[in-house]
Amino acid sequence: MKQALRLGPANHRLAGALVALALLASSCGLSLQSLPKLGGVSGPTYKLTASFGNVVNLPANAQVRLGAFSVGYVSSIGLKDFQAVVTMRIKASVKLPQGTSAAIHFDTPLGEDFVLLEPPAPAPPSSQYLADGAVIPESETSTAPSVEDAFAALGALLNGGGIDQLQTIVTQTNLAFNGNQTQIRQLLESLNATVTSFAHNTPAVDNALTAISGLSQVLNQGRNTITNGIASLGPAVAVLGQENHDLANLLTQLDSLSGAANNIIQQSATGTVATLKGLQALIGQLLSVQQQLGPALDAVNSFETNTPNIAPGDYAQLSIQSTIEVPPVPSNAPALQKVTVDPPESDQSYDRSAIATLIEGGLP
Repeated sequence: MKQALRLGPANHRLAGALVALALLASSCGLSLQSLPKLGGVSGPTYKLTASFGNVVNLPANAQVRLGAFSVGYVSSIGLKDFQAVVTMRIKASVKLPQGTSAAIHFDTPLGEDFVLLEPPAPAPPSSQYLADGAVIPESETSTAPSVEDAFAALGALLNGGGIDQLQTIVTQTNLAFNGNQTQIRQLLESLNATVTSFAHNTPAVDNALTAISGLSQVLNQGRNTITNGIASLGPAVAVLGQENHDLANLLTQLDSLSGAANNIIQQSATGTVATLKGLQALIGQLLSVQQQLGPALDAVNSFETNTPNIAPGDYAQLSIQSTIEVPPVPSNAPALQKVTVDPPESDQSYDRSAIATLIEGGLP
Protein backbone atom coordinates (compact mmCIF):
# COMPACT_ATOMS: atom_id res chain seq x y z
CA MET A 1 0.00 0.00 0.00
CA LYS A 2 1.39 3.22 -1.05
CA GLN A 3 0.89 6.45 0.89
CA ALA A 4 1.01 9.80 -0.83
CA LEU A 5 2.91 12.71 0.72
CA ARG A 6 0.61 15.62 1.16
CA LEU A 7 1.82 19.11 2.03
CA GLY A 8 -0.21 21.77 3.73
CA PRO A 9 -0.11 25.49 3.00
CA ALA A 10 2.58 26.12 5.61
CA ASN A 11 4.68 23.32 4.26
CA HIS A 12 4.30 24.76 0.75
CA ARG A 13 5.66 28.13 1.91
CA LEU A 14 8.61 26.51 3.69
CA ALA A 15 9.45 24.40 0.67
CA GLY A 16 9.34 27.45 -1.59
CA ALA A 17 11.71 29.37 0.69
CA LEU A 18 14.12 26.43 0.78
CA VAL A 19 14.07 26.12 -3.00
CA ALA A 20 14.66 29.91 -3.43
CA LEU A 21 17.50 29.81 -0.93
CA ALA A 22 19.05 26.83 -2.71
CA LEU A 23 18.80 28.55 -6.07
CA LEU A 24 20.32 31.77 -4.66
CA ALA A 25 23.19 29.84 -3.07
CA SER A 26 23.84 27.86 -6.22
CA SER A 27 23.73 30.80 -8.59
CA CYS A 28 25.25 33.82 -6.70
CA GLY A 29 27.17 32.20 -3.83
CA LEU A 30 26.86 32.98 -0.13
CA SER A 31 29.56 34.78 1.90
CA LEU A 32 29.91 36.75 5.11
CA GLN A 33 30.39 39.95 3.13
CA SER A 34 26.99 39.52 1.48
CA LEU A 35 25.19 39.24 4.79
CA PRO A 36 23.76 42.46 6.34
CA LYS A 37 25.89 43.88 9.12
CA LEU A 38 24.54 44.41 12.57
CA GLY A 39 24.64 47.97 13.80
CA GLY A 40 22.63 51.05 14.39
CA VAL A 41 21.63 52.91 17.49
CA SER A 42 18.39 53.00 19.35
CA GLY A 43 16.32 56.10 19.79
CA PRO A 44 15.91 59.24 17.68
CA THR A 45 18.78 60.35 15.46
CA TYR A 46 19.72 63.25 13.18
CA LYS A 47 21.52 63.26 9.83
CA LEU A 48 25.16 64.32 9.47
CA THR A 49 27.11 64.26 6.16
CA ALA A 50 30.89 64.31 5.70
CA SER A 51 32.95 64.55 2.48
CA PHE A 52 36.11 62.39 2.26
CA GLY A 53 38.78 62.21 -0.38
CA ASN A 54 39.09 58.48 0.22
CA VAL A 55 36.99 56.18 2.42
CA VAL A 56 39.35 53.17 1.92
CA ASN A 57 37.44 50.08 3.15
CA LEU A 58 34.75 51.84 5.16
CA PRO A 59 31.65 49.58 5.06
CA ALA A 60 28.05 50.63 5.25
CA ASN A 61 26.57 50.53 8.76
CA ALA A 62 30.06 51.15 10.21
CA GLN A 63 30.26 52.65 13.67
CA VAL A 64 30.53 56.38 14.31
CA ARG A 65 32.43 57.07 17.52
CA LEU A 66 32.99 60.07 19.73
CA GLY A 67 36.09 59.18 21.69
CA ALA A 68 35.61 55.59 22.87
CA PHE A 69 31.80 55.63 22.67
CA SER A 70 29.60 54.70 19.74
CA VAL A 71 27.23 57.60 18.96
CA GLY A 72 25.91 56.58 15.54
CA TYR A 73 26.39 54.59 12.37
CA VAL A 74 27.07 55.08 8.66
CA SER A 75 23.77 54.91 6.83
CA SER A 76 25.08 55.26 3.26
CA ILE A 77 28.16 56.04 1.16
CA GLY A 78 27.85 57.95 -2.11
CA LEU A 79 29.98 59.75 -4.69
CA LYS A 80 29.71 63.40 -5.66
CA ASP A 81 32.25 65.62 -7.49
CA PHE A 82 34.96 62.93 -7.15
CA GLN A 83 34.48 62.87 -3.39
CA ALA A 84 33.07 60.17 -1.14
CA VAL A 85 29.96 61.43 0.64
CA VAL A 86 29.38 59.54 3.90
CA THR A 87 25.93 59.94 5.46
CA MET A 88 25.73 59.21 9.18
CA ARG A 89 22.93 58.96 11.71
CA ILE A 90 23.88 60.45 15.10
CA LYS A 91 22.01 60.07 18.37
CA ALA A 92 19.81 63.06 19.06
CA SER A 93 21.23 63.27 22.60
CA VAL A 94 24.78 63.85 21.26
CA LYS A 95 25.52 67.54 20.61
CA LEU A 96 28.47 68.26 18.31
CA PRO A 97 29.84 71.84 18.23
CA GLN A 98 30.61 73.54 14.95
CA GLY A 99 34.14 72.84 13.76
CA THR A 100 33.93 69.13 14.56
CA SER A 101 36.20 67.06 12.28
CA ALA A 102 35.83 63.46 11.10
CA ALA A 103 38.50 60.82 10.46
CA ILE A 104 38.44 57.19 9.36
CA HIS A 105 40.37 54.80 11.66
CA PHE A 106 40.58 51.06 12.32
CA ASP A 107 40.90 49.20 15.60
CA THR A 108 43.10 46.28 14.54
CA PRO A 109 44.62 45.19 11.22
CA LEU A 110 41.80 42.62 10.91
CA GLY A 111 39.10 44.91 12.27
CA GLU A 112 36.70 47.11 10.34
CA ASP A 113 37.08 50.83 9.78
CA PHE A 114 34.95 53.33 11.69
CA VAL A 115 34.38 57.10 11.65
CA LEU A 116 35.85 59.05 14.56
CA LEU A 117 34.35 62.47 15.35
CA GLU A 118 36.70 64.99 17.00
CA PRO A 119 35.17 68.21 18.44
CA PRO A 120 37.37 71.33 18.51
CA ALA A 121 39.40 71.82 21.68
CA PRO A 122 38.58 73.81 23.61
CA ALA A 123 35.00 74.44 22.47
CA PRO A 124 33.77 78.03 23.04
CA PRO A 125 31.04 78.27 25.69
CA SER A 126 28.60 79.93 23.30
CA SER A 127 29.44 77.76 20.28
CA GLN A 128 26.59 76.58 18.09
CA TYR A 129 25.96 72.90 17.49
CA LEU A 130 25.60 70.96 14.28
CA ALA A 131 21.97 70.59 13.32
CA ASP A 132 20.14 67.93 11.31
CA GLY A 133 21.54 67.83 7.75
CA ALA A 134 24.83 69.57 8.62
CA VAL A 135 27.82 68.91 6.34
CA ILE A 136 31.46 68.46 7.40
CA PRO A 137 33.63 69.67 4.47
CA GLU A 138 36.60 67.73 3.12
CA SER A 139 39.01 70.22 4.70
CA GLU A 140 37.83 68.95 8.12
CA THR A 141 38.08 65.23 7.28
CA SER A 142 41.02 62.81 7.06
CA THR A 143 41.76 59.15 6.50
CA ALA A 144 44.20 57.12 8.57
CA PRO A 145 46.71 54.91 6.72
CA SER A 146 45.23 51.59 5.76
CA VAL A 147 46.60 48.15 6.60
CA GLU A 148 47.99 47.93 3.09
CA ASP A 149 49.83 51.25 3.54
CA ALA A 150 51.24 50.10 6.88
CA PHE A 151 52.56 46.83 5.40
CA ALA A 152 53.96 48.69 2.38
CA ALA A 153 55.80 51.13 4.63
CA LEU A 154 57.10 48.25 6.76
CA GLY A 155 58.35 46.45 3.65
CA ALA A 156 60.10 49.60 2.43
CA LEU A 157 61.72 49.99 5.86
CA LEU A 158 62.95 46.40 5.95
CA ASN A 159 64.07 46.15 2.34
CA GLY A 160 65.29 49.60 1.32
CA GLY A 161 65.25 51.65 4.50
CA GLY A 162 67.51 52.19 7.49
CA ILE A 163 67.47 48.58 8.68
CA ASP A 164 68.75 47.41 5.31
CA GLN A 165 71.58 49.93 5.59
CA LEU A 166 72.33 49.15 9.24
CA GLN A 167 74.90 46.47 8.30
CA THR A 168 76.69 48.95 6.02
CA ILE A 169 76.74 51.55 8.81
CA VAL A 170 78.14 49.04 11.31
CA THR A 171 80.78 47.84 8.84
CA GLN A 172 81.93 51.36 8.00
CA THR A 173 82.02 52.27 11.71
CA ASN A 174 84.23 49.28 12.44
CA LEU A 175 86.55 50.26 9.60
CA ALA A 176 86.78 53.82 10.94
CA PHE A 177 87.54 52.63 14.48
CA ASN A 178 90.01 49.94 13.42
CA GLY A 179 93.53 51.04 14.43
CA ASN A 180 92.32 54.37 15.84
CA GLN A 181 91.35 53.22 19.29
CA THR A 182 94.03 55.35 20.99
CA GLN A 183 92.97 58.55 19.23
CA ILE A 184 89.29 57.85 19.87
CA ARG A 185 90.01 57.18 23.55
CA GLN A 186 91.94 60.47 23.80
CA LEU A 187 89.08 62.27 22.08
CA LEU A 188 86.58 60.81 24.53
CA GLU A 189 88.83 61.77 27.46
CA SER A 190 89.10 65.33 26.12
CA LEU A 191 85.33 65.51 25.71
CA ASN A 192 84.91 64.21 29.24
CA ALA A 193 87.33 66.84 30.59
CA THR A 194 85.51 69.58 28.65
CA VAL A 195 82.10 68.52 29.91
CA THR A 196 83.47 68.26 33.46
CA SER A 197 84.95 71.76 33.21
CA PHE A 198 81.62 73.11 32.00
CA ALA A 199 79.88 71.34 34.87
CA HIS A 200 82.28 72.86 37.43
CA ASN A 201 81.86 76.34 35.90
CA THR A 202 78.09 76.20 35.72
CA PRO A 203 77.65 79.43 37.78
CA ALA A 204 80.00 81.32 35.46
CA VAL A 205 78.16 79.98 32.41
CA ASP A 206 74.84 80.97 34.00
CA ASN A 207 76.18 84.47 34.72
CA ALA A 208 77.39 84.78 31.13
CA LEU A 209 74.03 83.67 29.79
CA THR A 210 72.28 86.10 32.16
CA ALA A 211 74.52 88.94 30.96
CA ILE A 212 73.81 88.01 27.34
CA SER A 213 70.10 87.96 28.14
CA GLY A 214 70.34 91.42 29.72
CA LEU A 215 72.24 92.73 26.72
CA SER A 216 69.62 91.26 24.41
CA GLN A 217 66.87 92.99 26.39
CA VAL A 218 68.71 96.32 26.23
CA LEU A 219 69.22 95.92 22.49
CA ASN A 220 65.57 94.97 22.12
CA GLN A 221 64.49 98.08 24.05
CA GLY A 222 66.68 100.23 21.78
CA ARG A 223 65.51 98.45 18.65
CA ASN A 224 63.77 101.58 17.34
CA THR A 225 66.90 103.67 17.84
CA ILE A 226 69.05 101.05 16.13
CA THR A 227 66.55 100.83 13.29
CA ASN A 228 66.53 104.61 12.86
CA GLY A 229 70.34 104.66 12.93
CA ILE A 230 70.57 101.97 10.27
CA ALA A 231 67.94 103.80 8.22
CA SER A 232 69.97 107.02 8.53
CA LEU A 233 73.12 105.25 7.39
CA GLY A 234 71.50 104.48 4.06
CA PRO A 235 71.35 108.10 2.80
CA ALA A 236 74.86 108.74 4.18
CA VAL A 237 76.23 105.78 2.26
CA ALA A 238 74.39 106.98 -0.82
CA VAL A 239 76.01 110.44 -0.50
CA LEU A 240 79.44 108.86 -0.08
CA GLY A 241 78.75 106.75 -3.13
CA GLN A 242 77.89 109.85 -5.13
CA GLU A 243 81.07 111.55 -3.91
CA ASN A 244 83.19 108.51 -4.68
CA HIS A 245 84.78 110.15 -7.72
CA ASP A 246 85.72 113.31 -5.79
CA LEU A 247 87.12 111.24 -2.91
CA ALA A 248 89.23 109.27 -5.35
CA ASN A 249 90.59 112.51 -6.85
CA LEU A 250 91.35 113.84 -3.36
CA LEU A 251 93.25 110.71 -2.46
CA THR A 252 95.16 110.89 -5.74
CA GLN A 253 96.15 114.50 -5.03
CA LEU A 254 97.19 113.58 -1.49
CA ASP A 255 99.37 110.86 -2.97
CA SER A 256 100.98 113.41 -5.27
CA LEU A 257 101.44 115.82 -2.35
CA SER A 258 103.11 113.14 -0.27
CA GLY A 259 105.48 112.41 -3.15
CA ALA A 260 106.35 116.08 -3.47
CA ALA A 261 106.87 116.37 0.29
CA ASN A 262 109.18 113.38 0.23
CA ASN A 263 111.19 114.98 -2.58
CA ILE A 264 111.46 118.26 -0.64
CA ILE A 265 112.58 116.45 2.49
CA GLN A 266 115.17 114.45 0.55
CA GLN A 267 116.50 117.56 -1.23
CA SER A 268 116.66 119.63 1.96
CA ALA A 269 118.19 116.86 4.02
CA THR A 270 121.76 118.05 3.28
CA GLY A 271 120.97 121.68 4.15
CA THR A 272 119.15 120.64 7.33
CA VAL A 273 122.11 118.59 8.47
CA ALA A 274 124.49 121.52 7.77
CA THR A 275 122.21 123.88 9.71
CA LEU A 276 122.11 121.52 12.67
CA LYS A 277 125.90 121.26 12.60
CA GLY A 278 126.14 125.09 12.67
CA LEU A 279 123.70 125.24 15.56
CA GLN A 280 125.85 122.73 17.39
CA ALA A 281 128.64 125.31 17.71
CA LEU A 282 126.16 127.97 18.92
CA ILE A 283 124.72 125.60 21.47
CA GLY A 284 128.23 124.81 22.65
CA GLN A 285 128.95 128.53 23.16
CA LEU A 286 125.68 128.98 25.05
CA LEU A 287 126.55 126.07 27.27
CA SER A 288 129.99 127.60 27.96
CA VAL A 289 128.44 130.90 29.18
CA GLN A 290 125.62 129.19 31.07
CA GLN A 291 127.07 130.24 34.43
CA GLN A 292 127.29 133.89 33.33
CA LEU A 293 123.83 133.93 31.72
CA GLY A 294 122.17 132.41 34.76
CA PRO A 295 122.53 135.41 37.13
CA ALA A 296 121.70 137.82 34.29
CA LEU A 297 118.48 135.96 33.47
CA ASP A 298 117.59 135.84 37.16
CA ALA A 299 118.05 139.63 37.34
CA VAL A 300 115.84 140.07 34.27
CA ASN A 301 113.23 137.86 35.89
CA SER A 302 113.36 139.97 39.07
CA PHE A 303 113.07 143.11 36.94
CA GLU A 304 110.02 141.66 35.19
CA THR A 305 108.43 140.80 38.53
CA ASN A 306 108.98 144.27 40.07
CA THR A 307 108.10 146.28 36.95
CA PRO A 308 104.33 146.37 37.69
CA ASN A 309 105.12 147.89 41.11
CA ILE A 310 107.28 150.60 39.49
CA ALA A 311 104.77 151.52 36.80
CA PRO A 312 101.23 150.55 37.85
CA GLY A 313 99.78 152.59 34.98
CA ASP A 314 100.25 152.32 31.26
CA TYR A 315 103.45 154.44 31.21
CA ALA A 316 106.55 155.15 33.32
CA GLN A 317 108.59 158.33 33.94
CA LEU A 318 112.33 157.97 34.32
CA SER A 319 114.77 160.44 35.87
CA ILE A 320 118.40 159.50 35.21
CA GLN A 321 121.43 161.32 36.62
CA SER A 322 124.86 160.46 35.37
CA THR A 323 128.39 161.71 36.17
CA ILE A 324 130.95 161.79 33.41
CA GLU A 325 134.61 162.21 34.20
CA VAL A 326 136.34 164.14 31.47
CA PRO A 327 140.14 163.93 31.31
CA PRO A 328 142.08 167.19 30.99
CA VAL A 329 142.40 168.46 27.46
CA PRO A 330 145.93 168.60 26.09
CA SER A 331 147.27 171.99 25.13
CA ASN A 332 147.77 170.98 21.55
CA ALA A 333 144.15 169.62 21.15
CA PRO A 334 141.81 171.42 18.73
CA ALA A 335 139.09 173.64 20.19
CA LEU A 336 135.72 171.99 20.95
CA GLN A 337 132.56 173.22 19.33
CA LYS A 338 129.70 174.20 21.57
CA VAL A 339 126.60 172.05 21.10
CA THR A 340 123.33 173.35 22.47
CA VAL A 341 120.52 170.87 23.20
CA ASP A 342 117.15 172.44 23.71
CA PRO A 343 114.92 170.76 26.30
CA PRO A 344 111.57 169.36 25.11
CA GLU A 345 108.64 171.73 25.14
CA SER A 346 106.40 169.30 27.01
CA ASP A 347 106.30 165.81 28.36
CA GLN A 348 104.30 164.65 25.33
CA SER A 349 107.42 164.99 23.12
CA TYR A 350 109.08 161.98 24.76
CA ASP A 351 109.35 158.97 22.50
CA ARG A 352 107.08 156.56 24.32
CA SER A 353 107.64 153.85 21.78
CA ALA A 354 111.35 153.88 22.55
CA ILE A 355 110.64 153.62 26.27
CA ALA A 356 108.18 150.76 25.68
CA THR A 357 110.75 149.01 23.56
CA LEU A 358 113.33 149.47 26.29
CA ILE A 359 111.26 147.88 29.04
CA GLU A 360 109.19 145.50 26.89
CA GLY A 361 111.19 142.52 28.07
CA GLY A 362 110.53 143.36 31.72
CA LEU A 363 106.81 144.12 31.58
CA PRO A 364 104.33 141.25 31.97
